[in-house]
Amino acid sequence: MTMLHTRALSIVLFLVSFVAIVFYSSHEKSLTICTTHVEHVHRDREPSTSSIHTIDEHDTVNHPQNRISFRLHSPDVISPPFQFLSVPGYTCPPSIAPLPPAVDHPTILNFTTTIETDLKVLFVGDSIMQQFAQSFYSSVLIHASANTSFGSKQYVWGGKDGRHVILRAFINGAIPELSGLHVCSSLSGPVQGGGIVGYYRLLDLPNREGRRQYVYCKNEKGWSWGDVREFLDFTVEEDGEVVPAKPLVRANSTHDSPQTTWYKSQLTSEGNTTNRSKTQTVGSFNAIVIRPPGPGWMKLHEITRERIIESIQLLHELFAVETVILTTLAFNNNVVTSRDWKDMLAVNQMIREVAAHWDNVVSGVKFVLVQDFAAFTNEILWMNGRHLGYNVCSSLTMQPRTYDTIPAEWANEGPMFLLHRIAMREWKFNPSIPMVCNTPPVCVSFATTLPNGTTVKDINELCVMNITADKSQCFFNRFSRDGMHWCVETVGPRFSGSVACLLGCVYNGATYEKYESASYTDKTKIMEGVKECEEECNGRFMSLVPVDEGWLKNNIAVYSKCNHCDV
Repeated sequence: MTMLHTRALSIVLFLVSFVAIVFYSSHEKSLTICTTHVEHVHRDREPSTSSIHTIDEHDTVNHPQNRISFRLHSPDVISPPFQFLSVPGYTCPPSIAPLPPAVDHPTILNFTTTIETDLKVLFVGDSIMQQFAQSFYSSVLIHASANTSFGSKQYVWGGKDGRHVILRAFINGAIPELSGLHVCSSLSGPVQGGGIVGYYRLLDLPNREGRRQYVYCKNEKGWSWGDVREFLDFTVEEDGEVVPAKPLVRANSTHDSPQTTWYKSQLTSEGNTTNRSKTQTVGSFNAIVIRPPGPGWMKLHEITRERIIESIQLLHELFAVETVILTTLAFNNNVVTSRDWKDMLAVNQMIREVAAHWDNVVSGVKFVLVQDFAAFTNEILWMNGRHLGYNVCSSLTMQPRTYDTIPAEWANEGPMFLLHRIAMREWKFNPSIPMVCNTPPVCVSFATTLPNGTTVKDINELCVMNITADKSQCFFNRFSRDGMHWCVETVGPRFSGSVACLLGCVYNGATYEKYESASYTDKTKIMEGVKECEEECNGRFMSLVPVDEGWLKNNIAVYSKCNHCDV
């Protein structure tokens, strides 16, 4: 390149940067959405009314008979839940970026969770739910003394515990270490406490019309009796000792495309056992945690009240579940327009209403609870938006939340900053800046092509970083790597803790047994108590509310229980 060309390019870069900065400054008022920030207010309930209780590690006499409890730890004691993650592209080790100062505290997003349970729990959904099921595996299989460090190889196939079994999985491409393992079905058991945990990849809400003879689970919707029976007939050893991980073997069948390579764990003819005298068969599940796979695999208009109810009823018929936890939908890069955003808020409101009024619906499922993951991730997005310089209201609204209204700042402010995107030529969808960026970018208003080949469009459609800045200034933060999946190393401990808390509302104490034999009036009272417990679990864990610091420091077991169910 000649000196003249170099000088010309420098002038162009200067002008582009100057116009970008001028545009950003002149439009600063358009980003000033809120002048009064709503700070997070959380009032701890009195011990007599709180649904969340603790057990000191030295209390061996008065230990209540709970079916699920959990402990919170410093990451220095128990490492973040990466041990079973199988797709490297979704992972977010701490070296990527520091957490924003507002949440970089041991009691907010800097702790890990371990869980003890005798329940059988199945997670159902797409690759997003796969991540959180794998995070839950880490919580129920990693013992308190087992502290392991981050390592690249541990991300590839995930997990070194032989109690964890891959029933069916596939890779994209020919190199497993690069593409990672995409799981269709897996089981872990017995976990700490004797329970069993599984994951089932379904790309839509299951319904009766979706039954197939065989499902190509990479990208085909539907379910099959063969998949269901594989879960229910699986046998594990009752002895919960850690055993070496089982090797993965090729598992292509005549049903599958030869372009995709399939794998499964190498098992004996008797399943995941070596001693037939100490075994248990899965048989059924107590609870299912399901996230409707949208927006993405399912369009938002396809997620209807009728479809959700049919799915819950079908899951009872297939797996004999008594409890279903519905996970609300978080923002992702498939939310393209303001209409999409408001439609997703409406779907989440419908999910909350289905759960709130489930006692009026005839079904074999007795309890339907909400895990308000959308509320949690909205708090993260608004917090990170403010961290990046967006002048938006905090969505950290006063606890407890109510299900009858959608917070105004979610509906009105969301499209004003969540739809700002950064251009990634090699990606199919451009991710949202507040979801993936760690430092603020510079937005420009005109269409042009920068020297690195990045195309810049209108500010309302796309944003790019300052062309003089290094790419790492934006990518990546520790919330999302791609604008679709979440960093479970960061948010997984709260996700797992909330599931344990919600299940405790039903299965700890005598709630479930009393509901079985209660009169209609007493059933209504019990349901009200369970809903109070659900509300507190979401307020404590599906939020950025700090957890009790004593829980981390004193190795205290935490459990939830319906306080008003002793009718």
